[in-house]
Amino acid sequence: LFDDLLNSIGKLINTGDKNSLGYFSLLNTATHAMIHKLAKENIEKHQPDITIDIPFDTASTFDFHRAEELIELGEEITKKTILNNK
Repeated sequence: LFDDLLNSIGKLINTGDKNSLGYFSLLNTATHAMIHKLAKENIEKHQPDITIDIPFDTASTFDFHRAEELIELGEEITKKTILNNK
């Protein structure tokens, strides 16, 4: 019974394996695909002067606990991008 419970829980947890079909992995992959498509369409439509490129694998959907670190990374990349486009 305990092993069955662990197996059930294991299906819900994102293992970090990109080939994993766990529910969270599937949700994360689908969310990433949707955000990427929307971002690409918006960039094509509005043609901004500067784009700030943050690698897509920097964080996953469920990395809320890394908010401070990710905000600092975004600020750093933004500063570098602006300086390189003066």
